[in-house]
Amino acid sequence: MIFNYFDVGPEVTLLSGHYDYALVGLSLFVAIFAAFMAFNVATQASETTDRIRRYSLLCAGSIALGGGIWAMHFLGMLAFELCTPVNYDVTITSLSAIPAIAAAWVALRLLTQSHITFLQILYGGVLVGAGIGTMHYSGMAAMELAPLLRYDLGLFALSIVVAVILAMISLAIKFGVSKNKNNSRNFSGVLLASVVMGLAIAGMHYTGMAAARFVLPPGMELSTQSASISVYLALSVAMVTVTLIAIVLGLTLLFKYKDVTLRAIASERVQRAITDTAVDAILTLNDKGLVQTANPAVESLLGYTPEELIGRPAELLIPEDRKHIYNDDFFAQRSVPMQQIIGTSREAKVVHKSGEHIPVQVGIGYTKIDNKAIFVGFLSDLRKRKEMENALRESETKFRSFISNIPGIAYRCLNENGWPMLFISDAVADITGY
Repeated sequence: MIFNYFDVGPEVTLLSGHYDYALVGLSLFVAIFAAFMAFNVATQASETTDRIRRYSLLCAGSIALGGGIWAMHFLGMLAFELCTPVNYDVTITSLSAIPAIAAAWVALRLLTQSHITFLQILYGGVLVGAGIGTMHYSGMAAMELAPLLRYDLGLFALSIVVAVILAMISLAIKFGVSKNKNNSRNFSGVLLASVVMGLAIAGMHYTGMAAARFVLPPGMELSTQSASISVYLALSVAMVTVTLIAIVLGLTLLFKYKDVTLRAIASERVQRAITDTAVDAILTLNDKGLVQTANPAVESLLGYTPEELIGRPAELLIPEDRKHIYNDDFFAQRSVPMQQIIGTSREAKVVHKSGEHIPVQVGIGYTKIDNKAIFVGFLSDLRKRKEMENALRESETKFRSFISNIPGIAYRCLNENGWPMLFISDAVADITGY
């Protein structure tokens, strides 16, 4: 029964049609556009960790790509003008979209995996090609026309091979691009993969159309198909398809925006946790030298609460003898010393709320946000270290005074040949003359 479709028969009259190349170009554009959108959805699905969202994106992408395959076929059929009226069975035409969506699901599901082998690409290409072929030939079966529809077996098989091979190439390109972190190359690679997938869809369709043989029954009179109706219907199909894909794109952009927002919130929380738990005082200043943020540690170091500092000028904390450096010119980036200070760490003094000058280790960072300068100051309390240094100096002074006043000579040397001296008291000059 199936082989009857490949039996043209001897001495029959075959109808030949011609194409509206504008609609052919439109059908190819729809196929490539649908593939491009679907591949971008697959990329987003592979990056999400939420299982429900991943499958939602895969479903949306499959509908977009499957709808694109179906629309490409329908536009291609409308682009083909045969000298006889052609109608389409609505039920079969609608159901023919199912294998296209299934093929799209296989392709996108495969692309979300972290690693795929050549064998997986092979069977993925076979399944995608088979899905496209099933969609095409079931769509052809929906044609209601007087001539008998038959196929050339060689071209029929070739159409499937074209779909499988190009689908494999497209999947391989897209998967390879997914591993590349270079954004410009990523876009170019996705576009190339989309073009190849579009060619797989269109190549299968138009090779399948080349395989079609329209056998004219005896006594049938030819008539002209209305080209204006075909163009109107084709544009309607294209608009509906592009709208559907745009809705899918809107859904993916919504998910992406939500992901970006959640990542920004998470990053802000991490940064806030870091600054809130830091033992050093951290201040951010704008290009006018006004405090924008302050962490809780500023209170223990400077005596001000964060709320008391925010919005006030940084000169409040700068000693009088240093205000000529950290002035308006510095924060406006007009003074030379800025290049010597940014990114370095040095000891300085800041003014406590009580008026006391506090020794600190200061590090100043610099960045730009919305083309406006932002300075970040890190202040480490050096009071305890200074107290320890003073205590050590006092201890050393006492020790030296003790050594200087004991009778005889006190010395320290290494236990090795020559007994090299490390220390010897001043009394050596009084006793030895040296």
